[in-house]
Amino acid sequence: MSILYNTSVIKLGFKFPPVFLARYYRNLLKMISPSPIDVCLKVTERCNSRCITCNIWREQADKPELTFEELEKLFYQFKAIKIKTIGFYGGEPLLRDDIGELARKVKSIMKESKILLITNGLLLKKKAQEVLDSGIDIVCISLDGIGEVNDMIRGVPGDYQRIIEGIEELKRLDPKRKVTINIGSTLVSHNIHQVPQLIDLARELDISWSFNLFDTSAYHFRDLDDPLALKQIDEKVIDETIEHMSRERKKDPKSMVGIDPVGLNFAHEYLKGKEPFFHCVLGYVRIYIDSYKNVYSGCWALPPIGNLEREELKTLLKSPKYKERLQQMYRLECPYCTCGYLINCLVNHPFSGLQFVFRNISLVRS
Repeated sequence: MSILYNTSVIKLGFKFPPVFLARYYRNLLKMISPSPIDVCLKVTERCNSRCITCNIWREQADKPELTFEELEKLFYQFKAIKIKTIGFYGGEPLLRDDIGELARKVKSIMKESKILLITNGLLLKKKAQEVLDSGIDIVCISLDGIGEVNDMIRGVPGDYQRIIEGIEELKRLDPKRKVTINIGSTLVSHNIHQVPQLIDLARELDISWSFNLFDTSAYHFRDLDDPLALKQIDEKVIDETIEHMSRERKKDPKSMVGIDPVGLNFAHEYLKGKEPFFHCVLGYVRIYIDSYKNVYSGCWALPPIGNLEREELKTLLKSPKYKERLQQMYRLECPYCTCGYLINCLVNHPFSGLQFVFRNISLVRS
């Protein structure tokens, strides 16, 4: 997902001045129109992982799955508002038999768009050729540790080995590296000590590594068995881990996508149980859509703001209720969460944000 963050921050760079100044002159928010460029689309609720950090797999039995025709209609709505990046999320997107066909349809409708696939990697080896042929641009694979640590967190014996085999197969079929591969880890008490090994693994595989911060605000992360245990990390370990990431980022920034000093500072504070303040701007650049066609304003922690069965996306984004929701998010009148924290950190620290834009500008294909 951090690659998606890069795109969002760079595009948001054009809005930096008014968004930043709105902290001093709140009326400026009324002048900033929602113009999302990223959409996170849940193409299925089915999942073949059994992660201890997520409850989607526990509740998938009676959940719907949008048909190909329904998704195609959504793609035209995305085109109408000039979405640049579509993320296929789940559940596990590769469980859909038509995932390649869906990607090709996106490319035929939105020729300039980039497609991001978020996968647990269990089916990647089997579907590597389909992923490559479909036009998917970025594959982000959830890998939460080395060997048995990963398998324990993901809840599937042999998960680690299957992920590695999937990555190697995709690379074998793609010698020109048309598809960007990233492994992403959610940092919890069980795996934070393995961060150095995960960074080394990414370099050995010649791919990138990024991390997420675990929280339970989003609806699919609530009601877990023991969330407090996942957050209980020794402060010395936190200090050492953040310091290591900082050193490695300076040494080889290309292998650590979406990692920036302001984001690392936020992570340092958050992992120690604090809630660093920021103004949330996610709603201005991103939307989420679930399997019921519910629209979320760039935030899974807040309730849906509309539904595409009843209204057009373009109309919804122009509505007073949508603009008010974004202003509420900006003021943090919402459940505190870490979703998209890097974007928020960079916008709240404009000098670092602009540096990030110039460092990563080559990642965006206009």
